[in-house]
Amino acid sequence: MADVRVALAAAAAIIGAGFASGRELAAFFVAHGNGCWLGAVLCSAAAGAGTALLVRLARRTQAETLPRLYALVMDERCGEAVQIAYTLLLLILAGAMVSAAGELGALALSSRYARAAGMALGLAAAMQASRSPRVLAATGAFTAAATAGYYTWLLLAVPRAGSATAGESSFAAAGAMGVLYAALNLTIAGGVICAAGRRAASPLRAGLWTGGLLLALLVPACAAIARAGDLSPALPSVAMAAKMGAAGFWASLGVMACAVASTLGAALYCLREQLRLAGLPEAACLPAAALGALLLSSVGFAPIVDVVYPLLGFLCAILLPALAVFL
Repeated sequence: MADVRVALAAAAAIIGAGFASGRELAAFFVAHGNGCWLGAVLCSAAAGAGTALLVRLARRTQAETLPRLYALVMDERCGEAVQIAYTLLLLILAGAMVSAAGELGALALSSRYARAAGMALGLAAAMQASRSPRVLAATGAFTAAATAGYYTWLLLAVPRAGSATAGESSFAAAGAMGVLYAALNLTIAGGVICAAGRRAASPLRAGLWTGGLLLALLVPACAAIARAGDLSPALPSVAMAAKMGAAGFWASLGVMACAVASTLGAALYCLREQLRLAGLPEAACLPAAALGALLLSSVGFAPIVDVVYPLLGFLCAILLPALAVFL
């Protein structure tokens, strides 16, 4: 179970960041036509290999966080650089998730306080999920099952509106984008992979579980989005669910809420551990991380996700390849 928990903790981190809405899946996979299936396979293989590498190094160094792992494997200056970049990435991710929780609250409730209530409930649920890697893994298991079931339901229930695959087939581009998607999401999940991976029994098995779980999520999700045939909506999964009436609305809202709380919990856990290692009193670490996310969420969901987050994400995506090259 220690190896399985690594995969589930990774799933907890990435589902809200680049999966549940369907927007990233449409851009990275489905837009490349039949090549999307090659992209999904290569993405899962790269994610499994990257997880195995991180788990192996986490077991060897017993590093609690991703920056600490870089400091122990490479040197302290590299660790400090990763600390700055990764902390900024986590803060922006957490701010985006808090803002998304507010948007979901505004959709669910007809009240002037709906947005604030959604943010408060999202933060409360995430703080509970961030208590330990074991709790994060349990949260990831529930969220992954809900997401897979949601996309499978959309695949079976939503009428076909286009071809089986949207866009022209481009296998080279699909393969490259699949590997890039894996690098982006492994960077986001790197902290929880290190935390859970310190107690893993086998890096290889942890990698296989992670790659297999990602593939099991990608296949129904990409198939459902491709079946819809329209990649223009900002949130493809929500647009598909809207065709199912009230049931689709509440199913979409529930899955998105689980994904937001799950990813926010993973980000808060990593931020808390980094603040603790930086010398902040342990009792103040989680409140400080939550406060930082709340302050950043005031910028709004769209500006964070559309401008700042992608730039910092691509910058951080070079971390794992750089580590592999160094080794």
